[in-house]
Amino acid sequence: DICFVVTCPGINVDFMEQVDITTVFGNILDNAVEACGASKEKRMSLTISSFNEFIYVQLSNTFAGNIRMNEKGKPITSKGEGHGIGLENVEKALKKYNGEMQCWVIDDLFTIELMFNPT
Repeated sequence: DICFVVTCPGINVDFMEQVDITTVFGNILDNAVEACGASKEKRMSLTISSFNEFIYVQLSNTFAGNIRMNEKGKPITSKGEGHGIGLENVEKALKKYNGEMQCWVIDDLFTIELMFNPT
């Protein structure tokens, strides 16, 4: 029931270790699908493109309720102990590729933005 739009014109992530591809994209997509499932208007948008010498990833999704952010601008899980390490793992994987992650919320749309270097 989710309207999911993907834009990925010829981007190659073969330079990444397979475990890092799974960590990065698996975590952000799982989070987005779960959040969308609870919202009335179920929309997701994923854009992967090149920007200068970097790979740029932006994933936006609708959600219901509130998202609390920590002092570093990362969402805080409401699932309890043993959860909430997915985005920490994404950040660890991105650091291998001189990458960074930012998150923000505007109205009912959560957005995560990743930038990392293929070299």
